[in-house]
Amino acid sequence: MARSGLKGDFAKLDALARKLASAPRVLTIASKSMAQEALAMVAEGFATETDPYGKAWAPLKDPTRGASQKTIKRLARQLIKKQARQRQPVQNVAGRSVVAQQLKSHRILQNTSRARKSWHKVRADAQGFRIAPSVGYLGFHQNPKAEGRVARKMVPDPGNLPTKWRVRLVTVGREALRAHFRG
Repeated sequence: MARSGLKGDFAKLDALARKLASAPRVLTIASKSMAQEALAMVAEGFATETDPYGKAWAPLKDPTRGASQKTIKRLARQLIKKQARQRQPVQNVAGRSVVAQQLKSHRILQNTSRARKSWHKVRADAQGFRIAPSVGYLGFHQNPKAEGRVARKMVPDPGNLPTKWRVRLVTVGREALRAHFRG
């Protein structure tokens, strides 16, 4: 019988083969970790009011500019109700400039936290991951097409991943792969 010239630790080779066979499972684990990291970066964008590229979101417009006195009074009533709901001391908000100042002090896209909290993982599998908001109006801020709309991006444009996002996602993905192949 002819002898083969192969030498080595075949038990280790078999163990590596088993790990490679489980690659789809580990890629899914890596995708889930990367999706969580992307959601964390979206949350950071809300906290700093910046897009993934580091550019500040467009400021809030003055809701009282060009508004009638009736609209100003309606906005003032809304502010008073909101202050009462949040158990804040109710301030006199009768004047146009006071209402504008109060409304401008709000965080962008965070009056109700609905936009910030709506981001979630849609899928994470061996092919990658996808995150999305559950509220449709955020699409207008991500890709404003209508005249007068301003961009307040929360995720990077397709094919244009900023360095910060790339570094963090690659780091998380590598950690998941290392943990699987090391153990």
